[in-house]
Amino acid sequence: LDALAAFGRTLASTEPRGYVLGAMTELGSAAEELHCSVGRSLRLRAGDRAWFVGPDLLTAAYARGAHEVGCQSNQIRCVDSVEKLKSDVADFEAALFLKGSREYQLETLLPSDLQTDAPI
Repeated sequence: LDALAAFGRTLASTEPRGYVLGAMTELGSAAEELHCSVGRSLRLRAGDRAWFVGPDLLTAAYARGAHEVGCQSNQIRCVDSVEKLKSDVADFEAALFLKGSREYQLETLLPSDLQTDAPI
């Protein structure tokens, strides 16, 4: 949650933001509530978007939390694979926040010259 808040503070208030959040499957029995909590921490403005990647249960929890704080359905997309987001993210001209379990390979959404093996 601290990383999300820091990301929001680094951008001009008029600059669109995109959030790509991979599921955190390693969280065990608390996973669903923790994903919902992360979703509630999003404060999407009109031009912002959020993409949630992972199993249906966890991406739905992200989305449920986001809806609870007023995020609109047209701002959110839930998918089970990062491959399904590549064109969306490539077409989105804004700052991007990428965070999630390594298993989702979120770094593949970046141009090849920006990709790294370091955790994101």
